[in-house]
Amino acid sequence: MFHRLPPLLLGVNLFCELFCWCVEVCYVVCAVVFDVWGTLLKTRVFLERIARELCSLLGNDDVDSLLGKLLEVHELCKIARRRGAFREDWIVEDAINFVVERLGISAELLRRAIARAVLSVSCEELIIDGVPEVLEEVSSLGLKVGLLSNVLYWPGSYTRLVLERCGLGRYFEVQLYADEIRCLKPKREAFTKVAQVLGVEVEDMIYVGDSVVEDAVGALLSGARAILLSRDVRDVVNIGNLMYIAPHVKFVPSIVRTIVSK
Repeated sequence: MFHRLPPLLLGVNLFCELFCWCVEVCYVVCAVVFDVWGTLLKTRVFLERIARELCSLLGNDDVDSLLGKLLEVHELCKIARRRGAFREDWIVEDAINFVVERLGISAELLRRAIARAVLSVSCEELIIDGVPEVLEEVSSLGLKVGLLSNVLYWPGSYTRLVLERCGLGRYFEVQLYADEIRCLKPKREAFTKVAQVLGVEVEDMIYVGDSVVEDAVGALLSGARAILLSRDVRDVVNIGNLMYIAPHVKFVPSIVRTIVSK
């Protein structure tokens, strides 16, 4: 099956095989930690809400045009973050400046639009299908459940509020955001920090996310196992018992059960 994977995922597969060959891996799974945006919540839905709130504040009816610009700038912002363009002590502020410069609006206007989006976005539309059931099932396994997320131009506290509004906050024993711990994924320190707060060894943690580099590779390099969510696969792919690739978050409970039973 591996030869059908996209080149980047093939590289991750090779990394896992080499890692397994070099070391003897022994895990006792104690915790499952999730990413948020793109894993539990739909990023595009939230950006659409921000665009609508911006248009309302600007007195502009062309939501589609503004959304197109925001989606483009959002991707550029992620690339800039990955390249180290933002200071870890000032991630949100630097990202806000990056966005408003390209959208031609004030920082205050963007902040207001995001705050209004947090309060007005539809939870039914925002939550990825099956997420509440997934979190409920993982929680029932007796494992600690946490959350570790990078941020861009809104603070982690806003994401906390969204999760509470949508009834998901109760599932997490701890939530850590990059602007709070001043450390971005894929740095090892981010993963070891959440393990420390949960009271487990990072080697006994499974991390679930949708980014190859920030989530999967970051988790693996820190010593944790990884479940990568990717539409590039149709079925669950097991790579050396260190990493699993799944097409949807709904597969996570069964993968966790498989790992725990080994």
